[in-house]
Amino acid sequence: MLTQRRGPYIALDAQTHSVIAAVDNIAEGGKELLEFYESLARAGIHPKYATIDGNTQQNKYLRKVWPDIIIQRCIVHVQRQG
Repeated sequence: MLTQRRGPYIALDAQTHSVIAAVDNIAEGGKELLEFYESLARAGIHPKYATIDGNTQQNKYLRKVWPDIIIQRCIVHVQRQG
């Protein structure tokens, strides 16, 4: 039985559509997500924008690691919840 949602998490470059970094089994709302973002920052990655599905933990951790990041909501997720 799964106790929490887990799966792949991928950071993409919006201009080149290439994978910057990925993990294959991460908790969507856990501290693992913060660790992933911190590893990106340590690697010198400083995104200006992020598109997320509305998960509040994503928003919280993105802002913690990159306080000036602009976060937008994925339109597909907005439409699904509308």
